[in-house]
Amino acid sequence: MASPSIPAAQTLGVAVGSEIQAAPRLIRAGRERTSRGEATFFASPHDRSIVQVEDRKTSERKFAEFAEFLKEFVTELNRLGAEGCVVLVEGARDVRAMRDVGYRGGIVSIAAAKVTESRLASSKTVVIMTDLDREGRRLAARYAKTLTHRGLAVSLDQRRRLLAASRGVFRHIENLKRFSYLVADVEI
Repeated sequence: MASPSIPAAQTLGVAVGSEIQAAPRLIRAGRERTSRGEATFFASPHDRSIVQVEDRKTSERKFAEFAEFLKEFVTELNRLGAEGCVVLVEGARDVRAMRDVGYRGGIVSIAAAKVTESRLASSKTVVIMTDLDREGRRLAARYAKTLTHRGLAVSLDQRRRLLAASRGVFRHIENLKRFSYLVADVEI
């Protein structure tokens, strides 16, 4: 159980049966089948809000779906890399995370500006994989415009697919390394 000093909104957990793990201040308000599985709703008596907490099975299913997506995603990136595409990321930690999840193709960091120009110019297509937050979206748009203006083919499709698959679980490419054990058997 969470300590009493942490507000209920910060201690949401997974509903198991009729117990709430790590959410001691919420009152069970109902259960509903949704298109994505079952969900339990809880009400907070203090701020009168309703909170949806997923069942453990739903969380495990979503995690398994993301693991499968990530394997296919990295396999696709490796195929593109073998065809001469280069992945553009923001920094060195993003480069390490991409390598940790099994990407073996060409990769360029925006932070390494001197190397970036020549590597990008020699690539078939540039796959932009900036972070999934507001700043990453801004950088992706800026680099897509700049690189397209220079006559390079640019792809934002992979970034969009990763954003949709992550469902807000992570926002930074460097956090992909947390899932590296899931893609240990990815085709290279």
